[in-house]
Amino acid sequence: MINPSKYPFLVPIEKVLKDQGGISIFDIISVDGDSLKSAKERISLIIENKRPIPSYNSYRNPNLVFYSLLLILSVLYDRRLMKRIIQEESEMFVAELKKESEDDLLSMASYLGVKVERREISYWEKNRKKILSFTLPFLNYIRDLPKNIEDLRLCNQIVKDGYVYIDKVRLVELLKTKIQEKILSLVKPISLSKIPDSIRDILSLKGGKTPPCIEVIMRKKERNPEEVRTLVVYMIDIGIDRSTISSTIKDNIENPDEFINSFLKRKEKFIIYSCKKMKELGLCIDDCNVKNPLQLYFGRAERTS
Repeated sequence: MINPSKYPFLVPIEKVLKDQGGISIFDIISVDGDSLKSAKERISLIIENKRPIPSYNSYRNPNLVFYSLLLILSVLYDRRLMKRIIQEESEMFVAELKKESEDDLLSMASYLGVKVERREISYWEKNRKKILSFTLPFLNYIRDLPKNIEDLRLCNQIVKDGYVYIDKVRLVELLKTKIQEKILSLVKPISLSKIPDSIRDILSLKGGKTPPCIEVIMRKKERNPEEVRTLVVYMIDIGIDRSTISSTIKDNIENPDEFINSFLKRKEKFIIYSCKKMKELGLCIDDCNVKNPLQLYFGRAERTS
């Protein structure tokens, strides 16, 4: 039987929260407990290319660590960073899958929606007998076929009687892409104004430090037009998802999507005010020794490259 402690995405977050007494994920991480700390450390290890990255099975509560990590990705919502983290996580899951029995692989495939069954075929290649133990219906294989993976291209497989035959290695590779899709589907953008203090520090993982002037505006529930404009431009400049921006300012402006579009439709990139201008507008709250707030944010961008 497959061990969900090694593959925490197998346990829905609803069940995880129910097991914790029905409280929200924000309540759980608001005290900055062990699970959140482990998730932060995990992301930092990946960003800084440090090894080894612990197996989820090594944590006291692997499910909470996993969903805390997803919450962090939801807050950052940086597609480049998400891709890197999810790629690393899926590689770790693949290392575990390679050790699993054929029955457990079939169970994982079923969970991930891959229609595969055990059906054996053998053939000879360069005086060596090879055995393929799994099959997928031809149309399902085409549907589930990952893009740009040479070993999984249809021309490299054996097709017979409407079925595509593959070995364990190729099945695991196929499952890896499905795991990546599953994890990505669980990452949803979160409004920056809703971020608990216990995870506000992880904003620095995305590139650099959130400028104090922007931090103050983010914390406000009521914002004047200039503050809304400044926050929107800043969020656009650092690559925040449109839906997250809209959610952040929805209580401050009547048509947030239309307001955001007014900036996105511009041919030239719209840059946030300089620190000098921010001071003139009364939005500057500290001397950060920079000329533009974006210098603070992008100051450590190389950490995510």
